[in-house]
Amino acid sequence: DRLLPATPEDALARAAEALRSVKQAAGANAIAVLGSPLATNEEAYLLARLAREVIGTPHIDFSSGPIHRAVADALTGAFGTHRLPAALDTIEHARTIVVLAGDLEESHNVASLRIKDAVVKRDAKLVVISNRWNELVPFAAAWLQPRPGAEAHAAQALADAMAGHDPSVPPGVDDAALRAAIEAARAGDAADGGFAVVFAPDSVGAAKAGNEARALANLAIAARGEQAAACLHYLPTDANVNGIADMGIAPDARGMSFPQIVQAAKAGDIKALVVHDDNPLLNAPGMADTLDALEALEALVVIDSVRSTTAEFATVLLAELPFHAKDGTLTNADYHLYRQRPAANPQRDERDGVAIISALAGALGGAFSYDGPAAVMREAAQTIPGYVTHEAQATAPGHTRVLPAGEPVLANPQPLAPAPEPPEGLTLITGRSLFTSWEGASMRWEDADKLHREEVILVNPRDAEAAGLRIGDQAVLTDGRAEVHIAVRLDDGVAPGTVYVPHYYNGGAPMALLPLEGIEAAPATLRLRALQPA
Repeated sequence: DRLLPATPEDALARAAEALRSVKQAAGANAIAVLGSPLATNEEAYLLARLAREVIGTPHIDFSSGPIHRAVADALTGAFGTHRLPAALDTIEHARTIVVLAGDLEESHNVASLRIKDAVVKRDAKLVVISNRWNELVPFAAAWLQPRPGAEAHAAQALADAMAGHDPSVPPGVDDAALRAAIEAARAGDAADGGFAVVFAPDSVGAAKAGNEARALANLAIAARGEQAAACLHYLPTDANVNGIADMGIAPDARGMSFPQIVQAAKAGDIKALVVHDDNPLLNAPGMADTLDALEALEALVVIDSVRSTTAEFATVLLAELPFHAKDGTLTNADYHLYRQRPAANPQRDERDGVAIISALAGALGGAFSYDGPAAVMREAAQTIPGYVTHEAQATAPGHTRVLPAGEPVLANPQPLAPAPEPPEGLTLITGRSLFTSWEGASMRWEDADKLHREEVILVNPRDAEAAGLRIGDQAVLTDGRAEVHIAVRLDDGVAPGTVYVPHYYNGGAPMALLPLEGIEAAPATLRLRALQPA
């Protein structure tokens, strides 16, 4: 019942035996696999092979996989493909930029810098759609602050106006702000490619992300017609989302998605889980469900470079190299294939994911034979369109883009789902943190936020007054079941009825207040009160 030191060989043998025992007793369908966008393409390719070919399970996903697939499905519905030709380096040349994100400065700071350059150096007009104030707002010609869940409808209002229709004012948006946003959006000249749409979805709501992607595709189509796909920039939640999806980290038609895996584990149908570089207790909403699922498993094999909160439930934890010490490739937001070279040497028993996954496959009866990541990509490049070997990358000029041949020709507007009704209590919003260490948060390390920027809840002064709270007070945010204890900061950048808690706070504590289905699902009533002295 405790994690104790073991040799890599002993740990690997125990991991294989635990998985073999479940497969023999309950079949391959009782095993699921979770990958991670913090892995390389080569590791993800092998993990997908391990799941489907060696274990024989179709249940493979990553904790934010449903969000990516919801966006990809929406983009495919609009353009016939989700692999869009829009290149990130064109953003800074746009005359009008529309951004839908929580805080792009925190989640995708390089893209944020490109946008600021466009505004400051080239006088671009910026429209920001966000349910809270963020670092791009001071650069914006207009800020639309819709009610949480209505962000898609703010984007659709712009699309309607640019298509010549009378737009509806979205819930929470000021009519004057909408008029200013429409004027700024119309400033971009459709003929010269001067219009850009930038989308960074939240990491806690698949249906919401899909609705927003449809609205932004509609906006791009209204502005650019058949060239719309070249101006819509989708920034996934993590570094290598596109790459691992291309490598097969997604359920097939028979497979379960991440939320389904969690529910099946709770019910006893999934009895074993292999987790590579993912930590669903930190990354995903529905923490209580995930805890129940982990406790119900008969076997949990974790491959990671840190002893994460998920790893604390592991049958076996296999020590992997940290990300910066790995060799391999990554596929970024605009499908450039980048070579990742190791910046550190292995310490003690650390091995890279390619070696660990290959060894685990061998112990389970598979026949993986690779002498390193380059050999993996030589195989993957034969079957995955657009991908090339490490050797070809070294000799090819510039960076490889893994895009289908030809430009998307479909430009199909799509209807939106209605905005959800506001809950009775407060609405929780959350987002990623630029300066908080993912590894530290994954271990629930006290110094994960060394700058102490992410240790407060942002509360509108009206809500703070109603709860009897002042700046610096310790508060309790609760849904009646789970509680988050956190210091208060008053901030009118969050709308009344809305509170913001950083995603990584206290090891992902706000994930306990969100349902497994995501932020758009009907939540329990959230209340805020002062923490009573002991």
